Amino acid sequence: MDATTVDPETSLAHVLRSMQLSTSKPEEPLEGTTEEHQIGSTQYPHLFAIGDAADAFGAIAAGHTAHWQAEVAARNVLRLIKGESPLEKYKPGPPAIKVSLGLVRLSISYTIMYTKTDYVSFVET
Repeated sequence: MDATTVDPETSLAHVLRSMQLSTSKPEEPLEGTTEEHQIGSTQYPHLFAIGDAADAFGAIAAGHTAHWQAEVAARNVLRLIKGESPLEKYKPGPPAIKVSLGLVRLSISYTIMYTKTDYVSFVET
C-alpha cells in the first residue's frame, strides 16, 4: 500500500468524504481534481477507514463519531457492490456526549453552542 495514505505527523489515514482511503489529506484534493470528482475515484476504492484511524474532516475521536462514519462506509460498500453511484458523503455532526444506559439503551446529548453574549442574553430573559 502507498505510504502517502497515512499522515506521517498524526498517523491517521487520509480519507475521502465517502470514507474511502485516499492518498491526499481530506482538505487537499488530488492534483487536478476537486474532492467532488474524487468520491469513488481513488487508488483504493474498496478500502475504507473510520473512527480513530481516519483523518475525517475534523470529526472528534469518539465512539459515536466512528459509528456514524461506519454507517456511511457500510452504505458505500453496498453501493459499490451494486454498482450504484454517487457514493454517500460523510459530514461530521455536532459535538455530542453518548452515555450507555445498560446493554440496550443509550442517551446522546448534542451540545448547543452559545457565544458569551448570547448566553448572557438567554439567562437574563
